[in-house]
Amino acid sequence: MGAVFQYTEPYLGDTSGTIFLEIGSDRYEGSTRFFHDLSHSQKAEFHTVDLKPDAKRRLALECPRARWHIKEGSKWCYEDLPELNKSISLVYLDNFDYIWDTNAPPSDHDLHIYDWYEQNYTKLDNQDCQIEHLRQMIAIYPYLTHDAVVCFDDTYTVNGCWVGKCGPAVVYLLTKGFEIKRAEKFECGVILKRL
Repeated sequence: MGAVFQYTEPYLGDTSGTIFLEIGSDRYEGSTRFFHDLSHSQKAEFHTVDLKPDAKRRLALECPRARWHIKEGSKWCYEDLPELNKSISLVYLDNFDYIWDTNAPPSDHDLHIYDWYEQNYTKLDNQDCQIEHLRQMIAIYPYLTHDAVVCFDDTYTVNGCWVGKCGPAVVYLLTKGFEIKRAEKFECGVILKRL
């Protein structure tokens, strides 16, 4: 939904020889191309993971150094990430759609998304969305560099509590010594860094 990912570069440490990891490839917001180009300038590998091959079909020529993985995010993290034997200096989690207002009547576009999830993955549900993102973060955590940057989209506070896609993952990282570096309300996203 937002573009919080565009503000990650100033927080990067030494990224040479590491991985930039995006889970939830581009949906016309520019994240995949952004991280692809940034990883090249920072001498890092770029891996992007998504259930759908749409972004790969659309962006493969523009992002020739990207390593595309068509798989469920948490399964990739637990099954494939260990095989890479690399550290991760930058993470962007923006997969598994989040329902912004569960009391609002769904639009035709929303109904199309709900139907796709139910036919191809699982019923779209906010708690399951948070569980999936937390599973990913727990699996990724051991591979993070000492000064890793983690960026979450569609994640914000209500009454001082973290909610949205990665609300529980924010709290998890805070317990591990990460610090919030950027959390602009209008971006509906957050950037954290390990200090």
